[in-house]
Amino acid sequence: HLILTFDSPVLPKSVKIAYINCPVKPYVPEPIRCFKCQKFGHTITACRGSKEICARCSLPDHNSKDCSATTPKCYNCEGDHPAYFRTCPRYRQKKEIQTVKVTKNISFSEARKIVNDRTPTPGLSYASAINSSVATTEQKSPKTPQMTPTLTNPPAAPAIANSLSNTDTITVKKSEWLALLEIKRSWEETSSPTSRKLKKKRALRKEQALKEKMKQKLKEVSKPEDKEEHLQIHPSDDTISDMDEDRADSDPAHISSEYAKSKFFKKPKSLS
Repeated sequence: HLILTFDSPVLPKSVKIAYINCPVKPYVPEPIRCFKCQKFGHTITACRGSKEICARCSLPDHNSKDCSATTPKCYNCEGDHPAYFRTCPRYRQKKEIQTVKVTKNISFSEARKIVNDRTPTPGLSYASAINSSVATTEQKSPKTPQMTPTLTNPPAAPAIANSLSNTDTITVKKSEWLALLEIKRSWEETSSPTSRKLKKKRALRKEQALKEKMKQKLKEVSKPEDKEEHLQIHPSDDTISDMDEDRADSDPAHISSEYAKSKFFKKPKSLS
């Protein structure tokens, strides 16, 4: 296996190395164990213990290489196995904490709390665990003497001597006044029944006006086109005289008296 470090909080799914697509999975480190005191969580360089503990028999003042004990004993869980045994319950717990820390990307203390909450305590029943938790909560929060509340009447507020009269002026901002007017109008429209009736009447009037407009438009469309105005001819005196002359020539019996008296009249030859 090859351990790689990426400069990103999210790991890639795969990495190409020498034209080979290699899958990537999170690396869970092994729990750190001190070779001097055999405890988990620190190394020998940061150990504060004064005595060296044997990893095989958990006795002080000698090393596991020089140990002559026949029965091993774990220093962390007091089981019949050495402290470096991989099936030790404490080792498995520390390994699980590291796994939760890496997979969920959280701190070590948060991962330890999650693992400790879901790990049952050996030799402890459910009922005893509940009783112990109740007892600890009672010890932490001692009962305080309950005081009976006493109701006291608060002193009445002093009445305003000089009340506002009708002639007094109050300065109000224009925006606040408009907002109050809008609230009042909306309240009146929603609460009063007369406003609802007015709304209905207005809606009916609008509908009637629209219907009348539609009727007028239909009438205008259906109206026949006006007949063309007849030409009114106003002939002049000269044209009238010419017409009468032509008529007199064609039919002497239809000579008008006005035409006979005019200067344009010529006595026909047949009448002479």
